Amino acid sequence: MDGVIQKVHELEADYRAAARQVSKELDKAGDIAPDEPGFWDKLGKESGETDQEVVAQGIKALLLRDPLREVTWLDLPCGPAVCGVSFQKLVVDGGYTKSGQDEELIMGQIQVHIPFATGPYTAVFTLDTASVEQWDEFAHAVAGIVGSVEFPPSTAPAGLPD
Repeated sequence: MDGVIQKVHELEADYRAAARQVSKELDKAGDIAPDEPGFWDKLGKESGETDQEVVAQGIKALLLRDPLREVTWLDLPCGPAVCGVSFQKLVVDGGYTKSGQDEELIMGQIQVHIPFATGPYTAVFTLDTASVEQWDEFAHAVAGIVGSVEFPPSTAPAGLPD
């Protein structure tokens, strides 16, 4: 039993180290952001709150409820964002594996929540993978995507909602 507990602690330490690496990559996203807005400003989910900082703080508080999720605050070119990285172990029934034996599958997830600067919405970018051996490549891809998010300037007259 002690060996199993030790292995769990080792896996958790490995996953937290990987999560820290993803966070570092995402922090660099501002360096690769394009000069012009893309179509990302049209995506999102309505939250009812319009202050980016307030929304991001709320998302961070919710994500931190999971003790096995690494949560990081990001300062992207488009404003504050929150990144959550988690891993989980699944058991695949032997009826679905090549070997015919039950096999463990480690799944990794990167999720970046970006509150809109232009309204009460939050864009959520999620990458799920069972290819954790390619984690660095996926982290770079996600960093590139979220680093490209920009919001167009408001066109509403002062004092009026967009």
